[in-house]
Amino acid sequence: MADTNTQSITINAQYVKDLTMKNVNAPKSLMNLQEPPQVNIAVDVKANKFSDEVYEVTLAIKADAKSKDMQCFTAEVLYAGLVTIKGIAPDQLQSVLLVECPRLLFPFARSIIAEITREGGYAPLLVHPIDFLGLYRQQMAGGGVAPAPAAATGTSGAKPGGLRPPN
Repeated sequence: MADTNTQSITINAQYVKDLTMKNVNAPKSLMNLQEPPQVNIAVDVKANKFSDEVYEVTLAIKADAKSKDMQCFTAEVLYAGLVTIKGIAPDQLQSVLLVECPRLLFPFARSIIAEITREGGYAPLLVHPIDFLGLYRQQMAGGGVAPAPAAATGTSGAKPGGLRPPN
């Protein structure tokens, strides 16, 4: 007899929903760059119910880079996964959607940010791992915006945009 209480998270598809690279002051920003730009990272996660047991989880990562008073670039990716979740207790569903699912999507979104910043003429921006559990716990405690990890060498840090439960 099969175990009907098996918990599973299956990524059915993963995809770029939106990708933006604004190199607003190029080539000036590339020619006058004497030190790595200061980069601020914003992170947002949201989940929407697609159908029974299937959710779309979207991880948004936005990087704004400045050097002195000049805007260098803005890079943003909305990276999503269509996820089937089975056997998870209803009281644990939100944490699975807002912690475990973005944790699975993050390496792919990180790679895309690194690639588009490199293609924009800058050193690849390697976003440090994000503590999705810490962000989730802080939101559940009602503490507002948590300090998040810095994005890369020469950066000023990250600010999470928030975690949004499924609709």
